[in-house]
Amino acid sequence: MKTVRSVLLIHNEPDAFRGLEETLHEQEIRTCHAHGCGEARSLLKHAGVDLVLTDAVLPGGTWKDAISLVSKVAKGTPVIVMSRVLSMRLYLDTQDGGAADFIVPPMTARDLDYVLIGAMNRVRLDRSTGSRSPLCRENSNSLESFQTRGVYRMTQAFRILSTTMAIGVLAVAWSLGAGRPVLPGLKQASAGSDATGKIQGRAVFEGTKPTLEPVDLKLADPVCVAAHSEPIYNEDGAVNPNGTLPNVFLYIEDGLKGTFPSPSEPVILSQEGCIYQPHVLGVMVGQELRVVSTDPTTHNTHFLTQANKNWNVSQLPGGRPLVHRFTRPEIMVSVSCNKHPWMDAEIGVTANPFFAVTGTDGAFTIAGLPPGTYTLAAWTATFGTREQSVTVKAGDATQADFRFTGK
Repeated sequence: MKTVRSVLLIHNEPDAFRGLEETLHEQEIRTCHAHGCGEARSLLKHAGVDLVLTDAVLPGGTWKDAISLVSKVAKGTPVIVMSRVLSMRLYLDTQDGGAADFIVPPMTARDLDYVLIGAMNRVRLDRSTGSRSPLCRENSNSLESFQTRGVYRMTQAFRILSTTMAIGVLAVAWSLGAGRPVLPGLKQASAGSDATGKIQGRAVFEGTKPTLEPVDLKLADPVCVAAHSEPIYNEDGAVNPNGTLPNVFLYIEDGLKGTFPSPSEPVILSQEGCIYQPHVLGVMVGQELRVVSTDPTTHNTHFLTQANKNWNVSQLPGGRPLVHRFTRPEIMVSVSCNKHPWMDAEIGVTANPFFAVTGTDGAFTIAGLPPGTYTLAAWTATFGTREQSVTVKAGDATQADFRFTGK
């Protein structure tokens, strides 16, 4: 019989699985966290997950997105859907949608053990009859006991009633929404978007490309060495094949008026293969920054700041994401790992949402700007900072290219 050693928890809120996670740890089962499917992708690839527990509602999606992701990235890994509300309609949907099981906390260690055993061995219980489905592959005394005790048994009458009620609720919601239901995590397009403009452009490099030095991993952490079959290079000074620059942080330095609320969505800084990803990122003052790790080794995240307080926190393998909020704007905050000296990243902390980072094509877009004249700045770790005055008109896109030369 297959056993569970590692569980990936895909959640909408960090505390969603707190009680279940404590129960898992009591059974010496390792857990790792992902805030939505974006974080889950890399963990599924690298963390050696045996089973997935997903929240029914996720940032920008639902359990269906989690099952779809697992089927593509870690095919064969069972997925259990957790809901805070007992819903027969949701239970039926998850079973039809490929979930290994459906649970509603709180659960005792014994009950959770039965569910995990069933999921790992592809045994699904029919909650309306208490019998096993045709997916059953083997006899299990624990599962027999689970059936006899009827921990989650639901009657056929409840099945019919809840389905009828669910249809009625959906009908009312559809009529109130004029045939356009709004799903959790999806935002309506704001009215008056034509009243704003955008800045777009590229960061172009001229001159001789710098020679990047490979990172010496000979005496490094064995976990980091095993993660790379090819040499790795520091990203500072990199030039794209098309002659543009990646990792350029662009922001409005002057010209904006008013205050801007911090987004509710967190920004993710990931540690994968003992490398920070992304290398350059932006976050607003007060916005949640989550530092996650897929590496089976200890990291130490150290923020080197001027305007904000320094922050230096260790993160054990499989530990919870580290959460931090900056209190003041700062361009830039350097990030290092005290245990792996080649690991570095740069964070631009701003008081507004109008910033961007160039990628492999060297391009950027800053949208939603009110009409006006602004000072646009472009920061690089190697080639200095450039500024230019940019006038934004309503409904228009203003072109603003930056040129950098080698030292």
